[in-house]
Amino acid sequence: MILPRPLRLVLARKPWRPRSFRLRARADAARRAGDYPTALGLYRHYLALRPDHAMGWVMLGHMLKETGDRPGAGDAYARAVALDPHDPFIALQLAHFLKLEGRAAEALDAFRAAVALTRPATPMGEEARREAVALLQPGLNPDPAAGTGTATCWVDVSDLLTYLMDNQAVSGIQRVQAALAAHALGRPARLACVMTRPWSAGLWAIPRDAMAQVLRLAEHGQGATPAMRAALERAITTAAPAPPVPGAVLLCSGAFWLAGGNPPLWAALRRGGMRLVVLVHDLIPLTMPEVCVPALVREFTLAWAELSWFADGFLANSEHTAASVRDNLRAHARPALPVVATPLAHGIRAGGAEPRWTRPIRALRGKRFVLSVGTIEARKNHAFLVRVWDALRREGLDPPPLILAGKPGWQRQAFDAAMAETRAAGGRVRVISGLSDAEIETLYDACLFTVFPSLLEGWGLPVGESLARGKLCVASDRGSLPEAGGGFALYLDPEDVAAALPLFSRLLTDPTALAEAEARIAQGFRPRDWPEVAASMAAAAEGMAPSPHPIPEYPLLPAGVPVTPWPIPGPDPFEHPLRAMLLEGWERPGSHGARMLGARAPLRFDAAVAGVLRVESQDGAQEFPVPAGPQQVVLEGPMTLRRVELVAPPPTGG
Repeated sequence: MILPRPLRLVLARKPWRPRSFRLRARADAARRAGDYPTALGLYRHYLALRPDHAMGWVMLGHMLKETGDRPGAGDAYARAVALDPHDPFIALQLAHFLKLEGRAAEALDAFRAAVALTRPATPMGEEARREAVALLQPGLNPDPAAGTGTATCWVDVSDLLTYLMDNQAVSGIQRVQAALAAHALGRPARLACVMTRPWSAGLWAIPRDAMAQVLRLAEHGQGATPAMRAALERAITTAAPAPPVPGAVLLCSGAFWLAGGNPPLWAALRRGGMRLVVLVHDLIPLTMPEVCVPALVREFTLAWAELSWFADGFLANSEHTAASVRDNLRAHARPALPVVATPLAHGIRAGGAEPRWTRPIRALRGKRFVLSVGTIEARKNHAFLVRVWDALRREGLDPPPLILAGKPGWQRQAFDAAMAETRAAGGRVRVISGLSDAEIETLYDACLFTVFPSLLEGWGLPVGESLARGKLCVASDRGSLPEAGGGFALYLDPEDVAAALPLFSRLLTDPTALAEAEARIAQGFRPRDWPEVAASMAAAAEGMAPSPHPIPEYPLLPAGVPVTPWPIPGPDPFEHPLRAMLLEGWERPGSHGARMLGARAPLRFDAAVAGVLRVESQDGAQEFPVPAGPQQVVLEGPMTLRRVELVAPPPTGG
């Protein structure tokens, strides 16, 4: 066979290429099979042929780490970064290695570098951002004035601090936390702002002046700026340790599921006589997992199942969410813990703001347009709007521009496909990201009306925000949205494009219909503001009674079921909260296992039967005979726990 000339030239220049491909494939297969020594040798051979391949050096670093050559692994990761300094994945691998080695300052710099290299709203970027903030250790230089004082309600604002590192303005969960923090600052005798760390029993009180500076910058849209990062570092490093106070309550107001939850903290609170009250924003990863990334579903499921064992009660951001919580606890045969609905506000902030026609939105000034506010992700259902606008255009109506104001989010395939197929509805659909609160409010004031066709929400802030600015919102009829809009919004089936067309045609062509809707809003709508919401939440948390249900100090370990530190799939965590075995002496469990913090750490469990506890780590397996009932097995390390299993003895013959 005679090869085409270009291909003959390539093979002539790089005759080793087919061989290197085969080596890499064999090395990858050995690594996936867990045969690390073989993979190590193959990667070395591969890199002898391809010393310029950065990802090859990453794989070599992984294998050196797994086989115990930590110095060699560090050199390999550093070589990879030098070869490709712009790859965020490679930067992240180096950062994780430095963290594993206890080189916190270097790891922090590496995680920050990975954040700078990633696009917003990507799993890799979120991971790097969380890790970077996690390495800013609270209490490094505690402020003598910091503390909880006489406060009996402690508001956890950890998510807010993390979010503002890399996001300009607050939204959703973080808006709620900001409102609670502002409420707490005005009532120091009763409330305090505290922070936590993943898989840590620690609590730290944030100095009031440091927290106030963070909120001031956030109010002016200064998130992700050098000034904000400096304020956040000050708030974190000057926070003071806050031991649990009997009778007080911790209000977990953020994303309780991040990093898979925090059972060590939850257990420490209950043991110390404090109450744990959790604000639930929604249960969407459980009720509609298809619109969430799999990692979120796994983390959320695990954390929520464990909370059902540790929490004293729940707040919910709507009656709809409260009903979902009660139904879920009942479905899993968990105790009927108290659930109090504390609906969210209807506005971005009290009093509004003067119009700000900044450069990103200046072209819309004086123009007719329809507005939709929300992250561009599958659940928000923007693809539906694109197809509605395209259908209006094809029916002969010339619809005004549809402005989608929101940052890019998860699972945008349907939206991207709709935009490509319709050419953005003939150029009539436009996305604008990174807007401040003031810019969003300016768009609310200037738009014809708003649309929010989300498939499911815990509350639905954009519906209330629109009404609070006097503008009609056409919203989905699903979930909590009818609760958020009441009788002042119009509702549609968010999956029926044909049924939506007459409604939008009427609003776009009949000025009377829109004027009547706005008059109805002006005459009857009374918005609830954020100070009112924060006061309601704090009061509800303070009034929650301690749970009479015990926490799982010794979770039941069934026989014959292998258990990993990240038990999904595995035993149902609603029945067997087995990570409670690792409450003390262990780092945060993950797919890699659970690393021991020191030289010794306990495993606590309730053996379902007498048998042998088999403990597997990176160094092999150990076995411990155990009787039935509550047990504590102290393991010697350092070690990374990979799997445990209670092996029952075979039945004896009669």
